[in-house]
Amino acid sequence: MSIVTPQQPTEKARSRLKKELDVKPVHSGTRSPVTVAPLLKRYLKHSPLLIIFVLHVLTIWHVMTTIAPESWKDIVLPSSFLPMLLLITSASFFLASYFFLNTGRGFRIAVTIGGYFFLKFQKVEMTPGVIVFLVAFFVSLELTARLLSVIKNRRSKKNNK
Repeated sequence: MSIVTPQQPTEKARSRLKKELDVKPVHSGTRSPVTVAPLLKRYLKHSPLLIIFVLHVLTIWHVMTTIAPESWKDIVLPSSFLPMLLLITSASFFLASYFFLNTGRGFRIAVTIGGYFFLKFQKVEMTPGVIVFLVAFFVSLELTARLLSVIKNRRSKKNNK
């Protein structure tokens, strides 16, 4: 003879897996208010870069309208217009940093624009080959920066394990 005992309901163990979040698809062509607000906050946070850019442009305008180019044309390097070149490069740095919200990319764009104006001030003819060289220079800077960031991320992941 066997004695039958009623079985008690068993409880399931809690899952240690993370629950998937319900993500609603965003329709193409429209922006969700969730993504626009942080982006607007980031641009407002970086607005001093735009203010500094405007100050640089006003300085460039003032220098171009009041000072004769021959007086500062040969400072440091012959026919380099170095003060104007530095103003243009720094203004493009602040503008590109504001647009891309990334000072590293802004610096790379500013170096490329500065190189373009340096070549123009040296009276280098802007042939398609020179323009391709400048674009290739910028692309190589971007790729190098991207590869270095990937390597840095991999190293930090290995150190965290």
